[in-house]
Amino acid sequence: MKPNNNILFFVILLSIGFGSTLFWSCDPDEPIEIPLPKIETLFPDSITEYTARVGGKIEGNINDPVTSRGIVYCSDIMPTIDRNIENIDAGEGFGIFYATITDLEPETTYYVRAYAKNRAGISYGLQRDFKTIPLPPPAYELTLVGLPEIGGTLRGGGFFEEGDEARVRLTTNDGFEFINWTDGDTGDVVSQDEEFMFTMPDRDVTLNANFDVIDPCQGITKPNIDGYEYDIVNIGDRCLFAENLRTTQYYNGDNIQTGLSEQDWHDTSDGAYVVYPHSEISGINSDAQVVDAYGKLYNWYAVNDPRGICPDGWEVMSDDDWNYIINYSIIVFEDVTEHTVANVLKSCRQDGHPDGNCDTNNHPRWDPNPSHNGVDYFGFSALPGGSRLHVAMEAYLNIGTIGYWWTSTEQSADRALRRNMTSSSGRVTPNANDKNAGYSVRCVLK
Repeated sequence: MKPNNNILFFVILLSIGFGSTLFWSCDPDEPIEIPLPKIETLFPDSITEYTARVGGKIEGNINDPVTSRGIVYCSDIMPTIDRNIENIDAGEGFGIFYATITDLEPETTYYVRAYAKNRAGISYGLQRDFKTIPLPPPAYELTLVGLPEIGGTLRGGGFFEEGDEARVRLTTNDGFEFINWTDGDTGDVVSQDEEFMFTMPDRDVTLNANFDVIDPCQGITKPNIDGYEYDIVNIGDRCLFAENLRTTQYYNGDNIQTGLSEQDWHDTSDGAYVVYPHSEISGINSDAQVVDAYGKLYNWYAVNDPRGICPDGWEVMSDDDWNYIINYSIIVFEDVTEHTVANVLKSCRQDGHPDGNCDTNNHPRWDPNPSHNGVDYFGFSALPGGSRLHVAMEAYLNIGTIGYWWTSTEQSADRALRRNMTSSSGRVTPNANDKNAGYSVRCVLK
């Protein structure tokens, strides 16, 4: 069959003449029009310093499917598939689509167009433009540190821009005296006021609030009761006995009963004391040596007697007093935790202590342990005086291994709170026991 050159010429002529629309027909009198996709570029949104979301909306004839769609953008006007920073493909088909542009520059204007492609060609939506938001001014951190941390409550730290005014202030805790604020890097004095306005420079800053401990023992004469003077020590704002109580009398001069039978020790509701039998302690030859080394063991009724078991102006440490010296030790020493705080308070006298000046087998001392050794940072000199059980039998336990101390804090009609430390642990353990048990006692200045 001879080709119809007139039809071929008609198709070519229409393609050249109309450009953006494809026409096709076997009959030159009835051409079929294939339109380009109709596309709208949606307004950019969700704009940040580095990203933006752009979309498109495509309409068209389902018989002429969109085979490719997407977003083109550029920092110059009128981006195209061939001229852009990036061509973000968004799949195919009609309807609304979105694409997120990433890796943009802050505070920069970009031009964007949505596009769609079918067999007639590519069409673009109107050009939109957007500007990424600028980076925020750099923020610098102001850190406030108490030296020591327990010295006060600090407020005003945080993040600030250069030139911002930060209100820095503190409340000094009892037992401390505020000295000044210093720059943590240079050591320069920044202010001597508890509250002041600090102008933030273009760097991170640490301000140290410096405190002095007010020694509660300063000017205090060594307490004397029953003819014996006790060494004292301060831990934070507490002035404390540095040795276990050994008195045989109440403060008013009345004797504390002792020498009770096993049954009477169990049954009494009056104050009483005992001395750990020297016959059960290797290396000690008399009760007097036991008392010199570890003090006496008292029931809780002696602790609570209104006549006072401690010297005038002193009282038995409460559970709160024990909590205070534990927490103070943990805060003051960065390497100390609740699992090691007992080592801060224990006497360093210990059999096999790694410090040769503390290593001793002579009483008073702690039994050996490879992991837990007293360092006695404050001079509290906790020693393991053992205990007498509350039962109706003469049962003494754990001298050299465990120290037990009554607190003045009652738990119930029959029980009171105690603290204990052991040679094999770094914890100061709280517990409660029958008031007829015999434990060591420490006094604190009222």
